[in-house]
Order: sequence, then C-alpha cells, then structure tokens
Amino acid sequence: MPDRRMLHVLSVTTIASFLAGINARIVVVGLPLIAHFLGADVEQALWFTQAFMLGSTAIQLIVGRLSDLFGRVNLFSLGFGLFSIAALLCGLSWDPAHMIAFRFLQGMGAAFLMSLSLTIIADNSPRESVGTWIGVNQVAFRLGSLLGLTLGGIIIDLMGWRWLFWIYVPLG
Repeated sequence: MPDRRMLHVLSVTTIASFLAGINARIVVVGLPLIAHFLGADVEQALWFTQAFMLGSTAIQLIVGRLSDLFGRVNLFSLGFGLFSIAALLCGLSWDPAHMIAFRFLQGMGAAFLMSLSLTIIADNSPRESVGTWIGVNQVAFRLGSLLGLTLGGIIIDLMGWRWLFWIYVPLG
C-alpha cells in the first residue's frame, strides 16, 4: 500500500492524465457546432483537433530535458496552468484562427502533463511498483479518451460547446 505522499503523487498525476485523455477526444463531438458558431470551414474545423495534437507533439521531446533543468513538479504545474488557461481561451474564442492557436497552446500544456506524469511517478514510486503505477496512469488516460466523446455530448446538451473547454479551468 502506498504511503500518503505517494497517494497524493498518484492522484494528481493520474487525474492529469485522465483529463488529457478526455481532452484529446471531447471536442470531436462538438466540431460541427463549434465550426458553425465560429464560421469555420471544414479544413479549419479539423484544425481544432489537429492543433491540439500538433502542440503536444511539438514539444514532447524537450519536456524531459526542461524538467531536468527546472524541476519536474515545477514544469508539471506550469503545464497544468497552461492547459487550463488555454482551455479558458478556447471557450472564449471568437473565430477559427484563435481557436486553432489556443488549441495548440492547450496541446503544449497537455504535453507537460502526459510526459511528466510518468516521470514523476517513476521518480517517486518504489522500484518494484513503478510499472504498476505507470500502468494505472495510462489506463486513466485511455479511459479518459473513451469517455471524452460521451462526456462531450452530455456537456454540449446541458451547457453548450464552450463548456467543453471551461470544465478544465477550475482544476488548473
């Protein structure tokens, strides 16, 4: 059984991975509505999802090195903040170009969460349980991805498309 500190580390990193997983898919269900509201054509609407992945991919390789220089927890916190602020801005978007730019930034924040969650777990877990806890973290990401589509539909029906992004703001 992990101690109290380890449970905190596991909770924070696994919730972050779960949220990143949700975010990877939640927008898909709202694309037609968001595109209509922002006046986006099909190509621009596709960039609402692609910009997130591009932002995440663009900095994935340097996140590890940056965490060696500036500290894993510091950069994890920075990534969570960037992810949340970009989510707020996505919900406030007024045209396709801004949505694409803010989704790119949100993807960058997600890159910190996804990469550093695993590193923080590895740094803080007893050697014999690292694989187990990384597995739990990755299941949370995949579960978030699976739930994202359904959750997106529910959020749009109950609160509108902007809340697809604003749900992350209080957590950041």
